[in-house]
Amino acid sequence: MRAVIFDEFGVRPEVRDVPDPVPPPGGAVIRVEATGLCRSDWHGWQGHDPDIRLPHVPGHEYAGVVTAVGAGVPGWRPGDRVTVPFVCACGQCPACLAGDQQVCERQTQPGFTHWGSFAEYVAVRNADTSTWSGSPTSWATRLRRPSAAGSPRRSGRWSARGESPRASGWRCTAAAAWDCPR
Repeated sequence: MRAVIFDEFGVRPEVRDVPDPVPPPGGAVIRVEATGLCRSDWHGWQGHDPDIRLPHVPGHEYAGVVTAVGAGVPGWRPGDRVTVPFVCACGQCPACLAGDQQVCERQTQPGFTHWGSFAEYVAVRNADTSTWSGSPTSWATRLRRPSAAGSPRRSGRWSARGESPRASGWRCTAAAAWDCPR
């Protein structure tokens, strides 16, 4: 796959071919359909975050389509559309079980603790901790599906303030001039 990658902090990133990710047990691989660029990405590129290991693919604001799931992921299947929060919760620690996933004791952060969304694909861990199926685990926000009403749910279409992404000009906004997967 193609990805924006840097080998040194503060040095211009490059677009190059890297190996496709594989879904970890309990995880999934997401085909990136849209990604944002944030000041946090700049801080990571500058070396201000101690969790980043080189070489590195930045990007932490994204949405896409599940292409593969690892063992033990009953809530997602290829073709499901998802978005991934910046703080990815484990779903098992006391903070997660109390509904405080934003302060998960074992949180991961795409584009910081592991490779992020400035790539064609991203592997995520703990993919099934928020299936939004109405089960108790639906409160652990790992992957979620937006709806027109603004509340997460398992069925329905993508929406951005009531519009479909295609109708509203949904595009990849990665920090390099490369053709995004469609």
